[in-house]
Amino acid sequence: MAQRHRARQPLFHSDVYVAPYASIRRNDINLYPGDNTDANENSRPIASYMQQDLRAGLDLGMPLGTWGKARAGVAQVWTAYHPRSSIIKATDNGDGDWSYQAAALSGGSTSQTVGTVGLTIDQLDDLLFPRHGFYLDSGAQFSLSRIDGSYNIAQARGLWAMSHGIYSVNAAIEAGGQFGGNRETPAYLFNLGGFQRLSAYAPDQFSGSYIRYGRVTGFAQRSKFDSGPLRGVFAGASLEAGNVWNSPQHFARGPWLTSASVFAGSTTVTGPVYLGLALAPGGTYNVYFQLGNRF
Repeated sequence: MAQRHRARQPLFHSDVYVAPYASIRRNDINLYPGDNTDANENSRPIASYMQQDLRAGLDLGMPLGTWGKARAGVAQVWTAYHPRSSIIKATDNGDGDWSYQAAALSGGSTSQTVGTVGLTIDQLDDLLFPRHGFYLDSGAQFSLSRIDGSYNIAQARGLWAMSHGIYSVNAAIEAGGQFGGNRETPAYLFNLGGFQRLSAYAPDQFSGSYIRYGRVTGFAQRSKFDSGPLRGVFAGASLEAGNVWNSPQHFARGPWLTSASVFAGSTTVTGPVYLGLALAPGGTYNVYFQLGNRF
């Protein structure tokens, strides 16, 4: 769950603007044994937390014509970890056999001042069911605080779309991770799982300090309406692969979690609606109904 409020104020009658903002982000995180490399539907997380990220900042932005925008700024960030369960201490007994023992689990928090930079390029014809163009959103935050628990992160997401007649194909990719700072202390964690985030798994099922994810989607526009509550009806399928890791040594080196799904969707006056079935190896599956869009 995330909420953000942002306003823009042009400077000196120019295209450059300042944008103060405040945001809150909450999500569940699950940590698995083996640096998440053994994570799957049947494995047990060794710890479960609720991560809360509060920030308030000021950005200086500049539009890049019709291409997108660039931004830079400074923010104060508060990150807290609240335990949701006892920690399950995992011991590798060899040959893939793990034993588990309950132990006390403590929370933690960090507070730091960060500098931020970002670049967004948006050339998609439609954000919900894109048929032409490409999209890139990238950014990084650098800790300006010399304190224990400070961290830096960088993340980039992209999507490319093309079509022929009623048929369209798009490909999405995402990568991110922590760099510098003290990696032995709690850091910002990325999540995978849920609709268009490894759809066969539960929302935010997998968490780690590094993320790599890719998705290929094909769909057909079955109907188009100029009036009424429905604007268009689509049917399609997608293939996904990705994972999260807790150490840079394992980042993007696998193993990979995979998911395949079929879906029907529609654009409506209240937003996009999806109904689908997703499958993963080992018999994992998920039936989902989604109102709203996640990229």
